[in-house]
Amino acid sequence: MPLSRVFPSGRCLLGLLPLVLAACTLTGSDPAPETPVFDPVAGAYRLDRAWPDGLHQTLYLSTMEPANGDTLLIRSVVTHRGTEPVEATWRVCGLELTSEIRFEQAFILCAAYSATGPIAPGDTLVAVDGGRIQASPGTYPLTVQHLLRPPRSLTVEVQVRP
Repeated sequence: MPLSRVFPSGRCLLGLLPLVLAACTLTGSDPAPETPVFDPVAGAYRLDRAWPDGLHQTLYLSTMEPANGDTLLIRSVVTHRGTEPVEATWRVCGLELTSEIRFEQAFILCAAYSATGPIAPGDTLVAVDGGRIQASPGTYPLTVQHLLRPPRSLTVEVQVRP
C-alpha cells in the first residue's frame, strides 16, 4: 500500500526524506579527511568549511608533507557570516589537535584555554598552533578543533616524509 494512502501527507514526507537525511549527517565535526588546496596568496594549504548557523572556518597549514623534525604551523580563522549571534565556546590559545603525530612546542603561548560568549555577525576568531613534528614516516589523520561548543572540527591527512 502506498505511503500516501496511509498518511495523507506521505508524499510530502517522502519528498523531505533526502533533506532530513542530509541534515542528520551534518555534524559539527568532519570524520572523513579532506584535502586542503595550496593558496599562493597565503603561502599555505587552505581548507574552508561553512556551517548552517553562519559560522565559517578557514584552516591554514604550512605544509601537508613535513619530514620528521620539521615544523608544521596551523592557523584557524572562524568568521561569523550569518545575521544572528551564535553562542559558542572557542579555544583562546592554541587549538585542539588530535593525531598520532606528536607536536613539540618550543614555549607555552599563554595560560588561557577557552572563552565563551556570543559571536556576533562579522566577528572573527583566530587561533594558531603546531610545532615540531615527531612521527615515523606515514600518513596520519589530523583533526583540528577551534570551536568547542558548538563542536566543530576539520580533519586532514598529513603525510610525514622520512
